[in-house]
Parts: sequence; C-alpha cells; structure tokens
Amino acid sequence: MKIDVDGKLLIKSASLFLKATGVVVFTFDEGSRITLNFRSNKNTNEGKRSISNEIDDDGKGMTLHCNNFDAYVPLQEGFLDEPVQIFSHGGKNYYLSFSTTLLNDERRSLTISFLKDK
Repeated sequence: MKIDVDGKLLIKSASLFLKATGVVVFTFDEGSRITLNFRSNKNTNEGKRSISNEIDDDGKGMTLHCNNFDAYVPLQEGFLDEPVQIFSHGGKNYYLSFSTTLLNDERRSLTISFLKDK
C-alpha cells in the first residue's frame, strides 16, 4: 500500500507514549537515524519551548533537542504541523512531522510521520 500525503509518500508513521523528558531514536534501513530528545532546560530560550538540531558525531544521524516541552501549553501541543526536510538520500528529500501532547508530569504521547518525495 502507498499513502500519498500532500504530494509526498508516507514511509513510516507511529503513535507512542514516552517519558515527558524522554528520548526516542528512529533508525532507518541505511543506518541513518533521527533522535528526538525531549528535555527540560529553563536556561535555554528563557524557558520557552524551542527546537534545536545537531548532526550526530558519526555523521549518520540528526538529534532534535525539544527544549522545555515538559509543561502543558494548549496552543503549542501540536508542533511541526508542516513536514520539515531532514535529509536527502538517493535524489529524494525526506521529511519529518510530529505532534506531541503532555499527558501528565511524567508521560507524553507522540505522533510522528516520516515522508519522502515521490
């Protein structure tokens, strides 16, 4: 089955639960990976929500640091509503889109989709 989402092909999609300040790693067949690191650091961006990224030391992955997502903020729970390009491989661009909701002080839900150009 192929699923077309706004002109892009859906590769993987998942809904899961993790710690409010947890880490989730998605590893692809080629060994590349995307890490989402939900962390609390009130010194980052004056305690406001922000996302920063860095290429992993081995060059095979990218880590997205989701700062200060540990407090429930109703208007900001759906984050990255548009797919964001994360890398290119084999002449195709790959994209990530996710939303997260803090369930309580300890747990969050995460819905994530990986897409690529047709």
